[in-house]
Amino acid sequence: MHTFGVTALLSGLVIAFIAQLYLTAMIFKIEPGKAFVSLFIPGYIFLLAKRNGLYGKFLISYVLGLIIFVIGGVILS
Repeated sequence: MHTFGVTALLSGLVIAFIAQLYLTAMIFKIEPGKAFVSLFIPGYIFLLAKRNGLYGKFLISYVLGLIIFVIGGVILS
């Protein structure tokens, strides 16, 4: 069970990280300065995604990664 918890924890973190990088790349095409700032401020990416119409797909993958991350943490505790 320990291996599954660690795998879930790390995979959830990777999924959320990749979702944020993907959205940053998409926003970089539109607004390069704000995309650079969004790499360091996670909440700012949600605002930019909502303004540019990229919110739906990003939110699903980001929240899915966070849920998997939390499940891994619960299993390990």
